[in-house]
Amino acid sequence: DKATKVSHLVKDFSLFLPFLSSKRKNRYEKASMDIGFVLNQVKFDIHVESTPFAEDLATQTDIKTSDIDVIHYLSYLPIPETILLKNGDLNLNLHANYQKKNLNNSLLLQGKLNILNVDVKSSLEEDIIKFPAVSVDILKSDILANQLSISKILIQTPELNVSRDKDGKINL
Repeated sequence: DKATKVSHLVKDFSLFLPFLSSKRKNRYEKASMDIGFVLNQVKFDIHVESTPFAEDLATQTDIKTSDIDVIHYLSYLPIPETILLKNGDLNLNLHANYQKKNLNNSLLLQGKLNILNVDVKSSLEEDIIKFPAVSVDILKSDILANQLSISKILIQTPELNVSRDKDGKINL
């Protein structure tokens, strides 16, 4: 990605699609697909079931992966220059359900994400927050309707170092 000066490597790509037909008699028959690959040394497993030729385009997807190095993707995130993320890994176990009804599209997302081994520092390399794990449980949420429902956020043993300077600014 030349715009962000980050490179990505995909390898060991596999696609298993045993049946797909656009014939009228098969239009509502689900097509299942399994996709696997390694992206930047992280294994992704994706299972898709879809009726891609039906009017509603109903599609269900399960995405599972672990140990995504968040640091590798920081250039894509709007993080203030005063904050440095020094370490962080991401695990995903998500289920997405897409459906088109008339002119409305819905993308329902639910599942769990875990953020591990987080170390955030100030631009002066001072500790701000560290924690071994954060677990987020996402309830069924319609992402295209700007809805996100979280049932639980669990932060394990956070170490927080918050300070205020002489002008009253907080280091966050």
